[in-house]
Amino acid sequence: LNETTVTQRGRSNAAGIVLDGSNNSLDVLQAGNGNRYLLGFQGDNLGRPGSRAVSQRGNNNLLVELGRTSMPFSIQQNGNGMRMMIRHSGGQ
Repeated sequence: LNETTVTQRGRSNAAGIVLDGSNNSLDVLQAGNGNRYLLGFQGDNLGRPGSRAVSQRGNNNLLVELGRTSMPFSIQQNGNGMRMMIRHSGGQ
């Protein structure tokens, strides 16, 4: 079961998501202009539906996640021009 929900409001937003595994869920909201969200994920059980939420509100924000994880978490970026990179090394 892979469930992915992406909501983008504004202009020139992009989300690139690859889920490889089972029982995954992902919710993404990008509100503003020029926001980028990229996720590369491998493994199982990212979380129950709604347990993982990513929110970027503002303009020209960038969030990149790589690798795999065994624990759901939430990320918010509120503002303009923010940059975040997360390298997951946990999981299976």
